[in-house]
Amino acid sequence: MKEYMYKRNLNNKYESYRTMKTIDAFILFTEQEQARKKVHEIKQSVQVQQIYLLVPNGQPSSRDNIMDECKIIEIDGMQSSHTVKKIANATTADYTLIYLKSTVLKLGYFALERMVGIADDSQAGMVY
Repeated sequence: MKEYMYKRNLNNKYESYRTMKTIDAFILFTEQEQARKKVHEIKQSVQVQQIYLLVPNGQPSSRDNIMDECKIIEIDGMQSSHTVKKIANATTADYTLIYLKSTVLKLGYFALERMVGIADDSQAGMVY
């Protein structure tokens, strides 16, 4: 079911518009420079509410300015049920993005917005 809000237009009549869905992004931290680039790329979307860095236990994760807004979640492995539970407990957004690759992420034009639109319109449990 689509969610709508209502606002007054210039003719003092109410019109509906879709509310913006939010995304919490979870990024696997493997290396400082790659993480910084991934965070920068994901921050370009206005729909991203919060970015989390998934840092393997014992791995140093020094931070710079671009990553100061990120929250750190220490994990024992990506295939761990504890990690999945930590992600589920941390997310508060409408949608969750999990990026597990160590390569730098390069999103296309409005990629996250389009994915959210498809997920919302189709009511899919997962899109990729």
